[in-house]
Amino acid sequence: MDENVEDVRRRQFLKLSGTAGLAIALGGFGTPAGAAVPTALQPNLCGSDTDSKGRFVLWDRAKACGDAYKNPKKPTPPQYCLIGGKRDVVLHGGGSTTHDFLLVPTTRIKGIECPLLLSDLGRQYWEDAWNYAQPGAGPGAVSFPAGQLALGVNAAHTTGNPPKPVRKQDQLHIHMAGIPQNVVNQLKPITSGVQQWRSTILDVAFGGGTYALRGFRATSFNENFFKLLHDEVVKPAGEDMATQMIVVTKAGGNDWYVLNSNSAVRGPNNTGGTSTCDRILVYK
Repeated sequence: MDENVEDVRRRQFLKLSGTAGLAIALGGFGTPAGAAVPTALQPNLCGSDTDSKGRFVLWDRAKACGDAYKNPKKPTPPQYCLIGGKRDVVLHGGGSTTHDFLLVPTTRIKGIECPLLLSDLGRQYWEDAWNYAQPGAGPGAVSFPAGQLALGVNAAHTTGNPPKPVRKQDQLHIHMAGIPQNVVNQLKPITSGVQQWRSTILDVAFGGGTYALRGFRATSFNENFFKLLHDEVVKPAGEDMATQMIVVTKAGGNDWYVLNSNSAVRGPNNTGGTSTCDRILVYK
């Protein structure tokens, strides 16, 4: 395992050890003091390396790929490892189209709620996904003539009581997919920067419905969108990182639209939000 990753893991463990450490760590994720702790915010935020099968099949595959990439004897990785390295790997999504790929860390990271993503690892995963998805970059390149490339991450669960699971696999995966052009066209009103992310909300029609999305216009892709979401939206609003979804796509020039929502967000017309990126992205 990368020494920097292990160091972050160790520091997070120390934070989460004991009552005081647990309160600090959970409070940093927008959980008010004394509030009930959602399932995804229990101390096992990132999962265990020994998790396997069922909801951890993606982890089984990413770990096998990572073990091969890290082995100095350079064994042939399993066939499902499309392209990657020691940090992460590209796998097929649920289909066989040219716009359904997944960037999966080779480090155990359960999902968006894992504090490791607030370190520079989070930025690196977005950067790797974008680079692997570029035309000519290899077997993970995304082609979607009806729109353009987009990256997305699902929430762990909805904001309901009881919460409903959103993702089907408990290993972080950034969807490398397509986004329809008519959806991109509706994002043009988003012109403000990250400081206005929480307050910039618009109703966008996609996936057979209309949903409330928060968004900002990033002038650089060299950002950790997980950390920005936590610092600029989740923490100030007292929300739960585990309920958040993110979508990133090109806005034109050197700018990107960065979108976020969850099932409790409300739009200008009291339209509901969504904790899934699956509705806005196109896989089939």
